[in-house]
Amino acid sequence: MRILHFLALAARMHWASPRDVLMAVAGFALASSVLTLLLAIPSGLEKAAASTGRPDVALALSAGAFDEATSTLSAQHLQLLGSLPAVARDEHGAPLIAPHLIGRTTITVNGRNRPIQVRGVDPMTWKVMELEGERLARLVTGSRGLLIGSWAVTPPSSHPVRVRAGQWHVAGRADHDGSLWDSEYWADLSTLQADYQSPSQFSVALIRLNAAADLPALREAVREDPRLSGIRIVRQSDYYQLHTQWLAELIRSVSLVIAATLGAAAALTIGNALSTSFLGRRRYAATLRAMGFSSRTLALAAWMEVQIIGALTCCAVLLLVRVTLDGHTFAAASEGHQVLAQLDVGVGAAAVSLVYTLLLATAASVVPIWTLSFGILVDALGADR
Repeated sequence: MRILHFLALAARMHWASPRDVLMAVAGFALASSVLTLLLAIPSGLEKAAASTGRPDVALALSAGAFDEATSTLSAQHLQLLGSLPAVARDEHGAPLIAPHLIGRTTITVNGRNRPIQVRGVDPMTWKVMELEGERLARLVTGSRGLLIGSWAVTPPSSHPVRVRAGQWHVAGRADHDGSLWDSEYWADLSTLQADYQSPSQFSVALIRLNAAADLPALREAVREDPRLSGIRIVRQSDYYQLHTQWLAELIRSVSLVIAATLGAAAALTIGNALSTSFLGRRRYAATLRAMGFSSRTLALAAWMEVQIIGALTCCAVLLLVRVTLDGHTFAAASEGHQVLAQLDVGVGAAAVSLVYTLLLATAASVVPIWTLSFGILVDALGADR
């Protein structure tokens, strides 16, 4: 009951003189908002990666390749892969294998260069990935049209897109359901091969499995064939998650460092505001102690007050950030090209921000609470305020 009385007094004092509590709120708001936004970036990357690829599709690339762009496959590799028993087949008995060629281009928009990954695909991609046929209609074989991912920057209409020696135009936009492919340009495979002067070379191959559980069988079949010794098989969905995980972890680590630095500065601001606020209740607190109110209980009441202020501020910030910025597109550089994703202010980012704010409240309130609850009683009783 005494704790409630102390909290009620604190509420009345904050209402009557809000300057000190507003300073503390500003410190909590700044620290929690920055951390929330920083954590929303890796969360958005991981969400985009999780939406890319299928578990029943394998990705074949050269064993020494770091990523798709540095991989090289030959037509013979595709033929050998298509003969393996774990590979699914269409109604005509043809293996469901879709070769891709990965290229790069740079688009200049508003004076800034944007590196874009260009993916050459053929009609088999639509069968392997079970994509909509309307995309195929806009990507005619032999044409120089580009399908622009829904998040990718649109090139200026007055300038053609140059990829190696060829010039391309925008044939339309494609929505890949929030996947990493929304950052790319898709082009006709045969035309892109001609621009790269490599008509029989590919970067990777998408292989549809009879079932998702057949991936180990496919890997074993590749290992047993010496002609495929330079081929590495990974699950398509796992590949994209692994290749964005390092970037997400890097951003998350940098975020925590920034949060720690900013938290130290915020703790000083919040601590000064709390010291001024508690100073106004010093005589009241001393009176309670003289009447038998233990210092530990008084410290607990003050700590609860600071925790409530921090928690309410953090919740308000999380709500504001989610309403205004959740789903906002951002760009990050990955493996030589621009990756776009959407800020994801999810449960994970919110939980970390809340815990961070509560820890910040504890750190900032240690000295003010100690002075209020464990200071010399006689001095506190004789305080002017």
